[in-house]
Amino acid sequence: MYMDLDEKLIGRYFARLCDETEEKRVRQWFATAEGQAYLSADMERKAMLWGDEKEGMVDHEIPTGVMFERIEKGIRRKEYRRWLYRAAAVVLPLMFTASLALLLFRSPEKETVFYREVTVARGEHLQVLMQDGTRIWLNADSRLVYPDNFNGRERVVKLEGEAYFEVAKNREKPFRVELDAMDILVTGTSFNIKAYPEDSLIQTCLAEGAIRLHDKVSVQENWVAMKPGEVASFSKNSGVCRVDTTDDAGSYSAWKGDRLIFKKTPLREVLKVLERKFDRVFEVENPALYRYTYTITFHQESLREIMEDMQRITPVRFRPAGDRYIVSSRERKN
Repeated sequence: MYMDLDEKLIGRYFARLCDETEEKRVRQWFATAEGQAYLSADMERKAMLWGDEKEGMVDHEIPTGVMFERIEKGIRRKEYRRWLYRAAAVVLPLMFTASLALLLFRSPEKETVFYREVTVARGEHLQVLMQDGTRIWLNADSRLVYPDNFNGRERVVKLEGEAYFEVAKNREKPFRVELDAMDILVTGTSFNIKAYPEDSLIQTCLAEGAIRLHDKVSVQENWVAMKPGEVASFSKNSGVCRVDTTDDAGSYSAWKGDRLIFKKTPLREVLKVLERKFDRVFEVENPALYRYTYTITFHQESLREIMEDMQRITPVRFRPAGDRYIVSSRERKN
């Protein structure tokens, strides 16, 4: 059925140039045995090229060697032996083209495989393509753990941080995202998860499809069903999950397109986002400054430009101090 897929169409899929119909067709093919065999063979070939000549996989100049080194160091691998079958995944840095494929591993010859871990440093983004066709975008300061192959009844990954999922549909084998305080169960859908360990809230926004949230904190077996256009906010402290509707689901995953969208966002939360995105540290001199909120959108602005705009709309001042910024008030004391 899918034998007529050609290399050009697959190449356009990786480059994000397909229309909706073509993209669905390729993803469905990746979920077949034929598609998985193709991916495995293609990844083995790229692994050999990557090991021998890294520059051969880049179709334009990399900004700096330092940037490239940071990406490589940001992908650390931990292996956990499991009795599964062979598989593979491709990791794509978002700041480069899709042809820059950082292959995490070669599929082993035996049927014994491993769990893998991808960590994304602050200031970086990565894209992971699973062998079943599922596509995962990882935001800065995030960690993803996944098996070499989804060989059980479910496709299970573990996440710390923020990620956007486009899960390949497979009703026979649901996809489960495990978080520290809850699980998310899907069959094929798109959604954004924000679940940093240091945050008290886990936030999930469903773009399309359907998902169910499983609360690990409560003693009872609580499941919350979500529909497209809904946002679930789960408190790790109280165990309460609140579901609201939104007419702007795309704003929750705007970070994929290098956009920052704040809507009545407290200064404390804004600074957390900037710390992760730009790998900087902010120190607030006066806790009273946390009362300020921001409704503003940024698209590819530098940190300096963002701070200048924040200073214009609220009486705060950013002052560089070594490797960090001091946030103080512009109001003069009498």
